Amino acid sequence: MLILGTQILLGFQFRAVFEAAFDRLPRSSQLLKLGALIMLLVAFALIMAPGSYHRIVRAGSDAEDVQQSATTVMDIALIPFLVAFAIDLYVTTGRLLGTTGGVMTGATVGVTGYCSGTGLHSCHVRKGTPANAKMGNRGHTRPP
Repeated sequence: MLILGTQILLGFQFRAVFEAAFDRLPRSSQLLKLGALIMLLVAFALIMAPGSYHRIVRAGSDAEDVQQSATTVMDIALIPFLVAFAIDLYVTTGRLLGTTGGVMTGATVGVTGYCSGTGLHSCHVRKGTPANAKMGNRGHTRPP
């Protein structure tokens, strides 16, 4: 699901350059869009990495270290994904509501997303149970 969402947002990012309104954006917003594209590319690379690790290093075997490393990499990949999303919201709402409105919207969504992600992760850590314990440990880190 993360791969599909990232691919869709990457498509929007690449397409934005060819829109007529892109030329009317201030230079700083254009550079921010470039930064958001780079952040999404980093997130995409991180999201794709666990699958390669699983197939190449572990020869497709289902081991606990593969699940743990995949979960860790996915948690890390959400940070550049969230930053890119917040930047896009800033540029979009900044054009509609002004710079202050854009900064407030982007910052609010960014902080809320980060706190939600770290809050959910800390709940699993505090309980001391892995995320897949409720599924009978069938070898999946997330529900299918």
